[in-house]
Amino acid sequence: MKISDNSKLFIIFLFIPIVVFPILFGALNQEFLKRSSPMAEKGILDLSAWDFSDDGIIELNGEWEFYWGQLLSPDDFKHSNYPAMTGYLNVLSDWIGNLDQTQLAAMGSGTYRLLVKNVPSEEVLAIKKSNIRTSSTVFVNGEKIIQDGRPALLENEYLFSNIPRVGFFDLHSPDIEILVQVSNYDYMYGGIVAPLLLGETQDILELSNRRSMVELIIVGIIFTIGWICFLSYFFLFRHKKNKMFMSMAVFCFFHALTNSMYGERTLLFLFPHIPFDAAYKLLQLSLIITIMSLAVFLKQLDKNFIPKKVYHIILGLYALFAVALLLLPLSIYAYLCILVGIIELIIYIGIFIRAVYIYNIVKENEQERTKFGFLACALGVLSLYVVNLAFFSFGLIEDMFFGFMLSLILALKLMVYLAVQLSDLYVKNREISLKLALQEKENIEKEYAFLRSQIKPHFLYNALNTIISYCYSDSHKAGELLRSFSNYLRGSFDFEHSNGLISIEQEMMMVYGYVDIQKARFGDKVEVLFDIDPKLLQCQVPALSIQPLVENAIRHGIIKKEAGGTVQIKISKKSSHIMIQVSDDGIGIHNQRRMQILNHGKGDTGKESLGGVGLYSVQKRLKHSLGSILKIESTEGMGTKVYFEIDESE
Repeated sequence: MKISDNSKLFIIFLFIPIVVFPILFGALNQEFLKRSSPMAEKGILDLSAWDFSDDGIIELNGEWEFYWGQLLSPDDFKHSNYPAMTGYLNVLSDWIGNLDQTQLAAMGSGTYRLLVKNVPSEEVLAIKKSNIRTSSTVFVNGEKIIQDGRPALLENEYLFSNIPRVGFFDLHSPDIEILVQVSNYDYMYGGIVAPLLLGETQDILELSNRRSMVELIIVGIIFTIGWICFLSYFFLFRHKKNKMFMSMAVFCFFHALTNSMYGERTLLFLFPHIPFDAAYKLLQLSLIITIMSLAVFLKQLDKNFIPKKVYHIILGLYALFAVALLLLPLSIYAYLCILVGIIELIIYIGIFIRAVYIYNIVKENEQERTKFGFLACALGVLSLYVVNLAFFSFGLIEDMFFGFMLSLILALKLMVYLAVQLSDLYVKNREISLKLALQEKENIEKEYAFLRSQIKPHFLYNALNTIISYCYSDSHKAGELLRSFSNYLRGSFDFEHSNGLISIEQEMMMVYGYVDIQKARFGDKVEVLFDIDPKLLQCQVPALSIQPLVENAIRHGIIKKEAGGTVQIKISKKSSHIMIQVSDDGIGIHNQRRMQILNHGKGDTGKESLGGVGLYSVQKRLKHSLGSILKIESTEGMGTKVYFEIDESE
């Protein structure tokens, strides 16, 4: 299946999810956030016009009281002598800069305070904390309901953490006091950068669970695609590994890991005992490996897509970033993150522009145009994802919701691309298989032509001389030998079946002819016994698979023995298999030569045999035609047994 016949429609189809899925999941998200929340002013939020049942969850946006350099508790506000307020700070912005003549630094501590008036509920309420950098404690009406990390005025007493959490409290009056302690000594800026959500317990929990479910599904889809690529690399391309599938697998694995540590942080939900600082380093390392694996993937997709020098610069630079991440404290690496993010954004936008440029210049090659059209779409989505990630990291947007939607779109594109790649490879492999089948048929025909040519002149001379001598002494015997010789030649030259298989009956006609001639030549020195189940005569075997065994037994087992000996040919049924066995009591074969015969064909005495057909050739054709193997048991001076089994169904 090739999609290049209509690449424009294909590319348009790839763009459809960009519109559909954000609308779909946006609608799911807005089910709980039903209308715009009122804004707090001067540290007070009035909810007299709000109804949780009709209006849903409220975002605690607006101006909060802010106390810089202080970690205040509810007890500090129980008396009329309140602590000195620094000013009013919007919770959707970081605390870097000036606030009423006070300079706020990136690193430090502060306390937020909000009074919520006329809360319209008598139910148990909940507050959801999403993104407070980088440790916080939330109090409601004097009671601690959320603890994330450990805020402290001194850095050595502070504990780093930023995980979405939910706290619950009983409403004993229509007014509530919310106090939030925040400390930051690790990130480039601190503060409440995403609004706290207030609502009835069921709504808050359902919103949290739904967001977690959506994120987990997206992460699972991306991881599954990576797993399919991983398995494709190891099991679909055993002889020639397609490295592109492995680099795509690595990209998917680490992109999924990256997404699992944003939003509701599903990784920490699944593995709650992972320290947050370790999770943060894992997140940054995932971002680094993701872009490195993408660069490798693009290089394998088209070696000229990324110039060689640029490719090595990207890998080298991000390898240095990885070393810095592992060696530097987080508080220092946080500033390096700015450089990492800027370079990452430049790279993604650059390769997106490159894909669009190549797509426009390969107009004559429809297949290449389709490939780079898809690539431009996917890289465009990735670029938007990185932009969304940068905005989130700098606190310009509240969450990674749009980023998750972009990841889902990217996952769908990767699924389509993977399906097309596997389909193309299936078609190519099928074409190759057909060619190999035709070639194999030709090889079989050539091999049997070669086998026909191997009947040596001296055998013809010896056989004819034997028949001539009997013409003078026993004309009747001479006639029988001529018939036997004719049967032998017919079996040696007349292979009618393209697969090289004939019935055991046909093969035995050649064996009988050969045995009659040899017995006529050597007299009582050669004794041949037949034990053949007549019910098996129509079963199929490769042509020239029994006769060479008999030939080798007589020529190299019996005749070389001064007193001669006996050859026994036995064909019988054993369970669901047919056993074909040729044994003799001749001189035997030593073990080293036996292994040579079966494994390499070197030293195969059968190659000097009367029919010129070596045992190694029999071994090879048995394996190819019926999946069977030739076995040899021999003791020097005692004799040899050569046999093989075939499935009766074959």
